[in-house]
Amino acid sequence: MNTSPWLVDALPDRCRAVIRLGSSTEYAASPRPLTEAAALEPRGFFGATKAAGSLLLLGAAVERGVRAAVLRAFQVYGPGDHSTRLVPVVLSAARTGGTVPLPARVSRRDWIWVGDVVDACVRAATDDALPPGTVLNLGTGRQTSTEELVDTAARVTGRPIATAAGAHPGREWDTADWVSDPSAARRLLGWAPTVDLAEGLARTWAADGGPA
Repeated sequence: MNTSPWLVDALPDRCRAVIRLGSSTEYAASPRPLTEAAALEPRGFFGATKAAGSLLLLGAAVERGVRAAVLRAFQVYGPGDHSTRLVPVVLSAARTGGTVPLPARVSRRDWIWVGDVVDACVRAATDDALPPGTVLNLGTGRQTSTEELVDTAARVTGRPIATAAGAHPGREWDTADWVSDPSAARRLLGWAPTVDLAEGLARTWAADGGPA
């Protein structure tokens, strides 16, 4: 069950806005950078629930006269992430000497530092000039393959990281092209990502314990 309409009903009068953190998986795969005008063709169950929640929130906000925005984040990473996700798996392998299982086919993602996502959310929540119902993509505009991410992690940690190509089944919605066009967020919020992948991996490595 999606709680977006009930959340809007429960808001106190002092609430300025509701900001929903959506997902790039609400869109179909595309060989070109994805803009907010891209059709909603969710990838998998997760993408479908994200898209449904976004539509429900925007519809409820219009009916109740509440300012709302949806920020569709691309691949968010940073300290404290779930241990089964790619960046924690890669950094754990650097720490322990383990092997990272990789899918057989090429998979690329637009990796965005969690702190930059938080910054965008705060800007959207406090900017009363942001039009109601705005949808914005949050990403760097650069895509990185899984293999490139492993290489970058090995460089910033100073540790060799073994990989096993084809040992991971991958996901049905993985794609060789997955990158944002974040220009609308830059134009409307004055927002831009400040932490590149190498710096973000180094910060995550240090925050999650660094070397063993």
